[in-house]
Amino acid sequence: MKGVLAIDVLKDDLKRSELLCAVSVVALIASFLFDGRFTIDPAWVAVVLCGAPIIWKAFKGIVEQFDITADMLVALAVIASLGLGEYFAAGLVALIMALGGLLEEYSASRSRDGIAALTAQLPRTARRIREGREEEVVVSALAVGDTVRVPAGETIPTDGTVAVGRTAVDQAVVTGESLPVDKVPGDKVFSGSVNCMDAFDYRVDRPAARSSMQQIAAMVSAAGTEKTHEVKLADKWASYLVVMVLGITGLVYLITRDPSRAVAVMVVFCPCAFVLAVPTAVIAAVGNLSRHRVMVQDSNGLARLAAADRLAFDKTGTLTEGRPEVLAVEPAAGVDGRELLAAAAAAESRSAHPLAKALTVYAAARQVELPTEIVCETIPGRGLSAVLNGRQILVGNRKLLEEHGIAVPAASVTAADRQINRGATVSFTVADGRYLGFIVFADRVRPESAKIIAGLRNDGFECILLTGDNQRAASRVAEEVGIRQVRAGCTPADKLTAIAEIQKEDHKVCMVGDGINDAPALKKAYVGVAMGRAGSGSAVGAADLVLVGDDLNCLAYARRLCRHMMKVIRGNIAFAICWNALGMGLAAFGVFGPVGGAIFHNIGSVAVVACSALILIWGREKAQHRTDIRGVSGNTAPQMPPESA
Repeated sequence: MKGVLAIDVLKDDLKRSELLCAVSVVALIASFLFDGRFTIDPAWVAVVLCGAPIIWKAFKGIVEQFDITADMLVALAVIASLGLGEYFAAGLVALIMALGGLLEEYSASRSRDGIAALTAQLPRTARRIREGREEEVVVSALAVGDTVRVPAGETIPTDGTVAVGRTAVDQAVVTGESLPVDKVPGDKVFSGSVNCMDAFDYRVDRPAARSSMQQIAAMVSAAGTEKTHEVKLADKWASYLVVMVLGITGLVYLITRDPSRAVAVMVVFCPCAFVLAVPTAVIAAVGNLSRHRVMVQDSNGLARLAAADRLAFDKTGTLTEGRPEVLAVEPAAGVDGRELLAAAAAAESRSAHPLAKALTVYAAARQVELPTEIVCETIPGRGLSAVLNGRQILVGNRKLLEEHGIAVPAASVTAADRQINRGATVSFTVADGRYLGFIVFADRVRPESAKIIAGLRNDGFECILLTGDNQRAASRVAEEVGIRQVRAGCTPADKLTAIAEIQKEDHKVCMVGDGINDAPALKKAYVGVAMGRAGSGSAVGAADLVLVGDDLNCLAYARRLCRHMMKVIRGNIAFAICWNALGMGLAAFGVFGPVGGAIFHNIGSVAVVACSALILIWGREKAQHRTDIRGVSGNTAPQMPPESA
């Protein structure tokens, strides 16, 4: 068992790096404390474990790619130190570089692959209908033209066309629509959507490999490969540093004829502080953000968030709660609002439709008693009919009332149209042929959205709304939160195109979303931010940052912290340059040799780490910037009409 565990550790890159660094630290301590007591200096352990990979990587980079990186300087310093017999100095320099690489691995390990989470949303098997019999088959076995049955509550496995039955489908994960969509024979359905009501049969239009969800997964993968990652500063300037250090080292040797001084100069100017400047600051920022319920999945995203100047929002589940709620109860003339609410809630009490659930929750909160015995019949695409204590109750859209010969008063028609034009859903109620009124449903805007949008705009962001919902619903939400640019009816490909168009204009887009349909845009954007609680697994997997508590306040805080992090990184780089320059001067004048140069150099590295560590406590004195949602009384943007019940 121990042998198996050891093999597993060696197979894991991160664990292997941790083990090698730990062993090297012990070896260097032994070399320093017991100098000369061993036949072979223990520092050789650090040289072999940490230095050999660096030397090989530098050599391979030059031979295969003609690329000079920061590893070249370290390799030269290690080799030169070994040539002079300064094994401790060689091992110490190699260890510091290895620690820098380990910190980068820690950051990289937080990056997740959203494609696996995306495809995991789909069912593995489907109920295929052949010759009137139902058989369970793997989804990949479905062919175009096959008939598939989808029971209530299950996920649609492939794209197709409804053949038999009527139902309502929640396709928000694909299209972003906030409310379920009624489906009748001839309507299209998409893989990944959820059947909310009655079972139905559909004909497969596309094989599983070409379904909507698989196409979204492909877009996520393609967008991810195109995203530009930040270049490490040490590697960016490596070629110049190599030429400069070799030139200064050669000059010192020509003047002093002392190889020890020349090597000391080379050791002092190793780019350890450069290598540590970025990952230490990033890891400290990650720790700070984690306390504010922001999970960092790609450390490169922090630098990109600091530079972003455009902010694109999805609507459903991001700026809104992501579920329908009752916004108003509008009784007809002469009807009490409570009577309307009681009749509608009673009829809907046995329905599984999301609007029915929202209505029953609303009624229960107002202490409306719901019946225990009721006969209910769902009429897909229309509403439902219920019988309660001998009374027939109809709840649904205007077509349902027209089919039963119920006239809606002109005043109610005007009021209902006004709500519909603002993107809300209206449900009419009739009891025993008597029109009672209508109830307004909509996806409620998050209480903090308007205030956060205003703050982000003041902070330099230009905000854009990208949604798959209809224009009316999108315009209503945009008006409430204060966003001027709106693109409605967007498919995942449309969102991807919109992001690409904006970024072609030299803008850096931060995309905020929560659904599967947002995953490609999150990956394509300069930086992607997902809602953690409401977000789908694919959106979370495709994002650079995740707002764990769905609190948009954290986005504003994260951007300020990232800007501070970049200031610290630039300060670390400037300090490292000055410190190394001072060390080079001291080494050139013989103040210390290679070992002293390694120690002097690593004092600077420790200072860089300490400065980065201060990021962990940044923001504590600024805690008052966070908005307490419980204390928000509402935004000043236009609201839906109040309940009149």
